[in-house]
Amino acid sequence: MYSPMLFLIALVVYAVSVVLHVGSVTSKPGRIKRAATVAGIGGLCLLTLAIVAHGIEQHRLPFGTMVESLTFVAWTLTVIYLTMQPRRRPGSESSALGAFASMLALIALGIYVSLSLSPELNSSNALLSQMLGNRWAAIHIVSSLAAYASFALAFGAALGYMLQEKLLKAKRITMLQRHLPSLDTLDGLAYKMVAFGFPMLTLGVITGALWAQTAWGKYWEWDPKETSSLITWLVYAAYLHVRMVQGWRGKWSNRLLAIGFLCVLITYIGVTFFLPGRHSHAG
Repeated sequence: MYSPMLFLIALVVYAVSVVLHVGSVTSKPGRIKRAATVAGIGGLCLLTLAIVAHGIEQHRLPFGTMVESLTFVAWTLTVIYLTMQPRRRPGSESSALGAFASMLALIALGIYVSLSLSPELNSSNALLSQMLGNRWAAIHIVSSLAAYASFALAFGAALGYMLQEKLLKAKRITMLQRHLPSLDTLDGLAYKMVAFGFPMLTLGVITGALWAQTAWGKYWEWDPKETSSLITWLVYAAYLHVRMVQGWRGKWSNRLLAIGFLCVLITYIGVTFFLPGRHSHAG
């Protein structure tokens, strides 16, 4: 059993990455920024090995349960922010994104490591092998979790926008205000995250329906998770519509992102644990 140790080591490296990324936000681009990126890459490599090892040990998809899915969310968050790192002149946008993404990844991985120590919780959350063996299962789970991670980063950008806007209106020049990205930068970052996450969510909803048809004989049953996923899809569709067609930017579009992320939390966590249905055991 190599995966538990790999997950624990990855957790430590992610903690180092968070400290370095937070430090890079309040300092000039240089060694600390490069060290933060190296730590992020190291954590990603270790997490990748841990996920693969866990899948080999379990002889199934390694992130099919609610608890296990946290590892893929952490992995996706890391991939997104490392992919968006500019090759030259990293600025406040990449530093802020790295700090927020690495903190979310650390939280997700930390929850997994602590909860995975409970055999009772794991056994109650375990998906049946035949369900995970469905041809649509991997696509549905991967695309849905990738969408959730993207929407989490979009929400972080929206929070940054609202905070920066409040500081500017108060005409208070603080260290935080100086190191936060500009309003246009934060708004653009949020849009990029949704532009990536929305197609992933769409793919997740479609493949989820196909999975349901092969597993249960129906494409749609208005299960609580199906319904909440549809509501989440509609909120982000509305965000893209008002931003691209109506030209709304800033405060109102970012408030839609806050509503959308609340829907994500309800879909991902709330429905899974608190509302009975076919998805009550799954991520």
